[in-house]
Parts: sequence; C-alpha cells; structure tokens
Amino acid sequence: MKLFDQIKGEQLFSPSTIEGAVLYSVAFAVAAWQLGQWLRAAVARVLARDKKDHFDRMAVKFFAKLLRYCF
Repeated sequence: MKLFDQIKGEQLFSPSTIEGAVLYSVAFAVAAWQLGQWLRAAVARVLARDKKDHFDRMAVKFFAKLLRYCF
C-alpha cells in the first residue's frame, strides 16, 4: 500500500525523492538509448542508399563514435 500512497500523493513523480529520481533517471536512459538506436538506423539507411559515395564512410563512422562517447 505504501507504493499506492506515493502514487496518489504524487511523491513517486517528484525528483526530490529517491523514488522519483530513480524513475526519472530510468526514463531518461531509456529515451536516450531509443534515440541512439533511431539515429544509428538512420545513418545506416543513408549510407546504404549512397551509391555514388557522397559520404566518406570512415568519417561518418568516426563522428558517430565521437558523438556516442561524448554523450
């Protein structure tokens, strides 16, 4: 019942409590992971359609890894 009381009192969604902070961190981690998957798929799709080699594949992979490690 304690969890239901927290949900009803909106303590679960408050980042000032440990439960709220964990909930927000998990939500942001899942959102960041999903965004990374979408971007990775988009880059792979663009490189697959590039028949005339407009993009330097090594440079694209370098910038993709650079962004991944920066964020």
